This record gives sequence, C-alpha cells and structure tokens, in this order.
Amino acid sequence: MKNENHIYPSAAVGCPMAVFLTMVVLCWLWQACEADHTPDYLMPTVEVGEAQNITRTTAQLMGSVQTAGTGAVSVLRFRYGTSDALEKEVECNPQQLDSVSATLEELTPNTIYFYCLEAGNGSSSVQSDVRSFTTQPNQLPTIASLRMLHHGPLSITLQCVVKDNGGEPLTSIGFCYQAANGEEQRCAADLATDLVGDSLFRSRISGLQMETDYTIQAYVANSVGETRSETFSFHTQQTVMLTTAGTLSEAMGSDEQYLYNKLNISGPLNGTDIRFLRNMAGVDVEGEATGGQLADIDLTDANIVSGGLSYDGMRYTTDSVVGQGMFANCPYLQRIVLPVGTVRIEEDAFTGSVLLQSLSIPAATTQVSPSSCESLETITVSEGNAVFADCDGALYDAAYTTLLWFPEGKITVDSFPSTLSTIGEQAFRRCQLKQIVLPSLVTEIKQGAFYGALLESIVLPDGIERLPVGTFQGCSRLTTVSLGYRTSYLSSYCFDGCPLENLYVYATDFPPMCNETTFTDAIYETCTLNVPTGCRKLYRNSTYWGKFETIVEF
Repeated sequence: MKNENHIYPSAAVGCPMAVFLTMVVLCWLWQACEADHTPDYLMPTVEVGEAQNITRTTAQLMGSVQTAGTGAVSVLRFRYGTSDALEKEVECNPQQLDSVSATLEELTPNTIYFYCLEAGNGSSSVQSDVRSFTTQPNQLPTIASLRMLHHGPLSITLQCVVKDNGGEPLTSIGFCYQAANGEEQRCAADLATDLVGDSLFRSRISGLQMETDYTIQAYVANSVGETRSETFSFHTQQTVMLTTAGTLSEAMGSDEQYLYNKLNISGPLNGTDIRFLRNMAGVDVEGEATGGQLADIDLTDANIVSGGLSYDGMRYTTDSVVGQGMFANCPYLQRIVLPVGTVRIEEDAFTGSVLLQSLSIPAATTQVSPSSCESLETITVSEGNAVFADCDGALYDAAYTTLLWFPEGKITVDSFPSTLSTIGEQAFRRCQLKQIVLPSLVTEIKQGAFYGALLESIVLPDGIERLPVGTFQGCSRLTTVSLGYRTSYLSSYCFDGCPLENLYVYATDFPPMCNETTFTDAIYETCTLNVPTGCRKLYRNSTYWGKFETIVEF
C-alpha cells in the first residue's frame, strides 16, 4: 500500500553534477546581463591648484580637468567667494582642459577668498576640492619723481604723478619744501581741484627767498601713511624758467608781476607770455599804463613761438620773430637782449620805448628793420652773425658796406667804416646827430634814410647821383645841405618840412632834375641857393630851381 504524504526527491536534487551545471549557467547569465548594463559615460576628474599672482584686488586661479570614457565637458568655471557658498563664478573655455586659468578682478584687499573648479555637461557637474587665498592688504601710495614746470625769482611750479594710491582714496597731496638751514614747510594741493585723473597734481610755491637754495619733495598720503618723492633741489635767482609756452603768468603770479625791474627768462614764449611781459614792463594790451617797472629784460635763453593771445590787441607771435610793436611803448624798458634764435626783427618792434638804451642782435638774425627809440645809444651784434656787424654802436651789414641802423639816441660818431658805400632805408631815422659828413665812397642813399633826423647840416659825397623819396623829410632843424658833384636827381619830398637856409649845388652842366614836390614853397623863400661860379643864369632859367628867390654863386 502506498504512503501518499512522502515526497520523492527529484533527480537533480539528488545529483551533484546537475547542481554544478545549474550554477554555471546561472553565473554566465548574470555576467552577460551585467555586461549589457555597464555605462561608458563617466564623470571627469577635476583638480584645482594654488592661486597665483595675488594682489590687493586680483588673483589668478589655475586647474585642470581629465575626462573619463566618452564623457565630455560643456560647462567649465571657477566658483569663488568670501564664504564656502562660493557665490561668484567666472567662466572658462571648455576646450582647454589641460590648463584652465582665470583672473579674478575687483577683489577686496586683505580678504580671504574660497574657490574651486567646476566641470559639467549641463545636466550634472563635479567640483574640485575647495581652496582659499588671501588678497594683499592696502599699502602706502607710490609716487613718481616730481617735475619742475617753471620757476620765477620767488616762486616755483611743480608737477607730480601718483603711480598707485595703495588701494584706497588719497587723503592729502602736496609738496614739502625747505630753505637751506630753514624749517620744512608744506604747500598742500587741493584733492578736488588740483588732482587730475586721480594721478597728476601740480602746485605753485610762492613767497620764496631770492638767491636761496631749496629742497622740495612731493608727498601723497592715504589712511595707511604718507609717501614722499625723491628730493628736488634748485636755487632761486633772477631767472624765470618755463617749460611750456603760455605759462609766464602762472610762473610769476599776480603777486610778483610788478616787483621786478630786471628779469631773465628762459623757455618758450607765445603771445600770451609777451602780453604778460609787456604788463610787467608798464603797458597793457590796450596801451594803458600798468604798475610794471621792468627795465632790463634778458631773453637769451628764451624762444618766441607761435600761438597764444595777441600781444598788443591785434598782432600775434610767429616762430623766432620779434614782431612789429612787440616791445613798443614800454615806458621803463632800458635794455633788452633778444632770444638767440631770433631770425627777424620787424619794423617798429621797439618804437616808443623812450628809455631803451641798448639792444643786442642775436647771431641767428638775418633781417632787421629799425625802430624809433629816442634814447637808443648802442646796438651790438653777437659773434657768429653772418649777416650783420656793429661798429661804434651802429648796425651794419657784415661787410661794413651798408649802414642799416644808426641809434636814435647816439649823439656823436667817431667815424664811419672806410668801406661804407650805402646808407640803408631809414638808417638815420630820427637820429640826434647835428652834423654828418659821409665818407667819400658812399654812392647810394635809400628811401627815407634821414627821415625826422635832428640834423642841422650835412655834406653829401660826390658819388651820390640820386636822392630817393623823402630822403630828408621831416628834418625840422636841417638848415644847410651840400649836394655832391654828381647829384643829378632829387625825388619827391626830399626836403619836405626842412627849414633850409643854404643849399649848395655843384652840378655845372645841368641842374639836377627835380619835381614840384621836391621842395615846399616856403623853401623857395627862405633858402639861398648856392651854385658854382657862372651857373646862376643856368639855374635861374630852370623850371623848379628858378623858383628860389635868392641864387648866389660861390
């Protein structure tokens, strides 16, 4: 009889080989399934290095990224901040994974910053370890060497550049100065008005002592402390030194402009400077008197340049030219030395400067026109001038063949050069010589040569054939004139305004040609015409010579 509750074991359970084979199959199936589900996209490895080039406000971060499998990086950035929240970020180029770098800017000085490198694919990301660095603290400001812009006898104007404010606003700027064996003083600049672009500032130090040694330093300060420039040394003297045209008024200042009767100036001078210089010499742009009393001006080391305002209300400066009226009507001016580079002196440059006694012509000058200066006694020419020369205080060409300018205030003449052959245009203009006997070699007199001269008598050499227009016009004291033997033509207005009493004419064949304006009607009545023996009738029958009421032979 069968027992129905008994369970018979299966063949597998009872067979060790079957169990082994079953386990092998199951293991293979598991491995095959596991291989089918292993991902080939793995997250990158991210590393970050120490921060470099750390300053008060900047730092450079460095790092690298190494990808795994087929993983790609589309987002790459440094995250940073003053806490571990890393609230700021700076993007980097995801194409440069081997060497990732970025410069952080506008950081706060003396502050700890935390940072890391983050890489991702837009949906997930991985970060490096978090590191930190500390920015440099604020420092003393740094300053460049100071520069002198110009100085006068009692003042100096300086300029300096702030190279770095040290990381915070400046609290003061200016200059410290000290006379030899004196106490240090300060000239503070105004941060609001004197500081240009947060870097450049200038100041004028006035009230200095004449002929004194000074040392000066620029200073700048912030809350950390004060920095000074290298020491600048200079000596006050009767010289104004300019580096920029148009700054003479700044160099002298309104407090100094009327203090001097003697002054040396070096550097560029434009119309604005000449206008100010004329103020110092006693006359303003309107021709009105000022408080200036400048009598002696030495411009040897100066140079006249174009630009600036008109120096007398209507004329402007030209490079290296002493222009018309430039130093005219200066009531106290007695002596002036012109810039060495002067190439031209124009007509009436000094007219009306009634006390001007001496004038020096520079070596570079090639053109000179006379001025009317009633006190001018001496004209000198610098050595090396190839165009002009001086003799006995008068101006000649270099060969001493032409007299160009006889000083109006010169009252005597020892002699004329033996080579003299020409009297230049207006050469004796308003001169104070009472008598002149020209050398026998003179053959030419140019227009207006004796205009307004105070001559009383003159003897002309035989070689002069023509007297040009206005030769003796306005000679209000000229009473006696002796013409040369070859004089054959007298132009218009030769003797206009002359109170002639005796006129000697030596021509015997024909009377010199003249016209109706050669003489004024008064001359025909007051002047005796003296002619060679036997020539009275010849002159009496001449159209114009015959008008002389008195003709006598000698």
